[in-house]
Amino acid sequence: MKTLPTATEDSAILALLEEWTELLACEKYEEALALLPPDPEQQWTPALLASAVYGYGCPGYTREEAARVFGRADYKVTSLRGSPCRERILRSVDICRFTPKACPETLGMVHYFNIPLNGEMSDLTGIFYLRKLSETSMTLEFHDLHVM
Repeated sequence: MKTLPTATEDSAILALLEEWTELLACEKYEEALALLPPDPEQQWTPALLASAVYGYGCPGYTREEAARVFGRADYKVTSLRGSPCRERILRSVDICRFTPKACPETLGMVHYFNIPLNGEMSDLTGIFYLRKLSETSMTLEFHDLHVM
């Protein structure tokens, strides 16, 4: 799990999302979930994350089922670092800091819009919580991947 200081700059959060994207682009789903741990209530596994990618935000289908139901199942996250839309994608990330009274371990939420698929910006969105680990550290907790 990658940690950041609780008072980190947005640029460090964006760099962490870029690192996560590169793992997905290499189809290293287990490593991606190890880097940014999943929300335990969502029960993400590497196979489920892979299916959310190739199924364009609809996890739980095999490739064959997704192709039959949705018409295709060949979506693949592509490198953000090599994308001509990199700056546009990073500017579209919404980082919102807040601490709900009922969840003091939550420091905010991140919506990672336009995740690059098949070499282009997409409607696929990653949702993360900023989770406080200690008074001085936090991590991004992966919550969901779907089309907004």
